[in-house]
Amino acid sequence: MNKKYAMIPILGMYLIAYPGIFPAQAMDHAASKNNYIAYTDLDTDQPEIPINEENGWRTGIDKDSIDYDKHAQIIAFTVTKVNQTTGYKTISKMKIYVNENKIFRVESIGYSPHDEKPVRFKGGSSINLEPIEPDSWAEAYQKAVYKYLGIINAPVNKDAKWKYVTKTIFPHDTNWYYIDMNNIRCDRTRGLVYAYGKIHSERYGDSTSTYIFDIKNATIQSFIREAGTYRTETNPSDFDKAYLQAATDYYNQTHS
Repeated sequence: MNKKYAMIPILGMYLIAYPGIFPAQAMDHAASKNNYIAYTDLDTDQPEIPINEENGWRTGIDKDSIDYDKHAQIIAFTVTKVNQTTGYKTISKMKIYVNENKIFRVESIGYSPHDEKPVRFKGGSSINLEPIEPDSWAEAYQKAVYKYLGIINAPVNKDAKWKYVTKTIFPHDTNWYYIDMNNIRCDRTRGLVYAYGKIHSERYGDSTSTYIFDIKNATIQSFIREAGTYRTETNPSDFDKAYLQAATDYYNQTHS
C-alpha cells in the first residue's frame, strides 16, 4: 500500500491531490454528444463529465479539456473537484497513457472562494507513470474518459474481485485489507507475483495500492507515488505479511 496516501483525513483528498490547470483545448474524439447523453443522462450543454459526489465534494472532468493524441496514445484532461458547502475547488491536470494503462498527475492546484492565493498541493504531481489500480480514482477517470471518447480496445483492468486478507483494529478506526484476484499475475521465470491491494477504512473510506511479491525470497515491494518507484518493505507490517501469504498461496496454486 502506498501508506503515506492511504489515510489522509481530508474529505477524500486522496482523490484529488494530483490535479493542475490547463487551458481548454480542441477535442479530438470518436464519441458523439448523443453517446455522452446516453452515458450521463445530462443536457448536451453540460460542460462536465460527472464522476461522483461524495462527502460534500462534486468531482467531474471538463469535457473541453480533453485532448486525445492518437499518434502518441496519450489523453490529457482536467479534473475539477468542488466542495459544495465551502466552494473550495481543486483543478487537476492529468494524462492517461493508453497503451501502458497508466496515469501521470501533472499538477494539482486549490482555489478558495475568498480570492486567496491559489495553493499548489505538495505531492500533487507524478515523478513517473503510475499504475491505474482497480476501483481507484484513476480508474474512475479512465472509464469516464474512454466512454466519452468511444475507446473500447485499449488495455484496461478486469473488473476487480477483492478477496479478504486481514484486518487491523485501532482506537479510532478499523481497516480491512483485500487483494484483487482478478488482476493478479505471476512471472514464473523470476518467481514474482504482481497484485493490487485495497484498504477499506471505517473512517476514511477506500484506498488502493500496487505490489510486487518476490515469492522465493519472501520480500514485498510496494509502489510509492511520491517516489515514482517500488520500495522494498524492510520492516513489513502484519498486513504486508498477510498480503505476501495470499500472493504465495496464489503462486503455489498456479504451479501445483
